[in-house]
Amino acid sequence: MAQAREQCVGRRRRGACDCRHANLFTISRTSQEALKLVGSRHILVLRMRYFVYDSPSPARFVREARSLYLGANGDEMSRPSSPALAFSSNLESTCSEPEARNDDGSVSDSRLVSAETYFSIVLVSQNRDRAMRVAHHAVLDVHLRETDGKGGNGWRCITHNVFAKLAQEDEEMDVLRNEYAIYQRLAAHDVEGVPAVLGLFRDVEEDGPLVLVMTDVGKPLRWRSERVRITQDQGDAFIYALMSIHAAGILHGDIHPKSLLVDAAGKVAIVNFKCAEESTDQTDREMELERLSEYLLDFVGDGCPVSE
Repeated sequence: MAQAREQCVGRRRRGACDCRHANLFTISRTSQEALKLVGSRHILVLRMRYFVYDSPSPARFVREARSLYLGANGDEMSRPSSPALAFSSNLESTCSEPEARNDDGSVSDSRLVSAETYFSIVLVSQNRDRAMRVAHHAVLDVHLRETDGKGGNGWRCITHNVFAKLAQEDEEMDVLRNEYAIYQRLAAHDVEGVPAVLGLFRDVEEDGPLVLVMTDVGKPLRWRSERVRITQDQGDAFIYALMSIHAAGILHGDIHPKSLLVDAAGKVAIVNFKCAEESTDQTDREMELERLSEYLLDFVGDGCPVSE
């Protein structure tokens, strides 16, 4: 075990974790298109659909902070001219062109809602984390208008798995906003191997929750009784990702197998930055890297595929 530990740490110190692991961080072109579109949408329509829950009408949120998918320093967000119009309708989260509806459910004569102004997510399962917030796996859909080449218009719906963290109390909201700020710092330094944050959204209701939406990047190396085996390259990619986080001036603060995720395609990510803070202390960085290396020794094996 001691020899294996030295090999793992030695590979890091010799610079073995470099850009050759880039393919362990990238996402598909279709997913890139969906995530880019979400960044231009300022309204979030949210439904809950799991266990005994099935929302009869959606909750509506307005963007508070920009998408970080394409970095932290893009053009200033433009605000929708009249978001109240969208909130007045019963929006649908389906892969067809949404219709504006009156309060009685009938189709409105005037189309108050454009599918090009919002995106939808449906919460499909729940995980409660240690910071009092409720986190959900969810499915996102975003509509794109397309022409058929004959002068007609149609809609294409692109879906993507996402993760949504909800905060209700003031203290929880402060933690969530701080987590967004950490991701913003990472995005400014082009750090790979972390989720793509799609924005921070506040409920249109005065006492409603705050929602942080990000890509769903897989399952933890250890979750309850389950354990995921990974390859040496994947282990090195985790170390490279943490080194990149440190280079951005951030200390993760809670490295644990539940914070180390692998998706069905074998791509790796580090998550859960609720305890993270800005730090340039080299001793703290080394201790965090050593802790990660120790954990990885228990998971590096034959690289069994991750089940969806």
